[in-house]
Amino acid sequence: MNQPIFISYSSKDADVVDKLRKALQLNGQLPWLDSRQLVDGDNLIERIDESIDCARHFLVVVSIDSLGSDWVQREIATALRAAKHRTDGFKVIPVVLPGIGKNLLKLLLPDEFKAIFIKDTTTGLDDAMQELFVALGL
Repeated sequence: MNQPIFISYSSKDADVVDKLRKALQLNGQLPWLDSRQLVDGDNLIERIDESIDCARHFLVVVSIDSLGSDWVQREIATALRAAKHRTDGFKVIPVVLPGIGKNLLKLLLPDEFKAIFIKDTTTGLDDAMQELFVALGL
């Protein structure tokens, strides 16, 4: 089985994340979401760190809510550490929701990361999926 794509997000962005998850699955990708993989009794920090370390890529859904999330910030820090040490093509890819400009994104991630910006239209996420698939190497 192929390695999953870890998705970091704020639970307040669950609708967008669900659409992203479905699009990835329709294209043969295995998304990793805490809401689907974690169970009661799991050591959250250990499971999340291990899942990031084992993931093929790391997507972070960037929104006002995720910018303020301690968990998302922690997951990004873990992914950035992993990216420094891995040599297998592991990528950290921000998927930026409307309302977040490049300057806000810089607070979270260094400039060298290729961000996918979702336009504020009814088809914004659908329109950005091709760019995301290219970034994922699909």
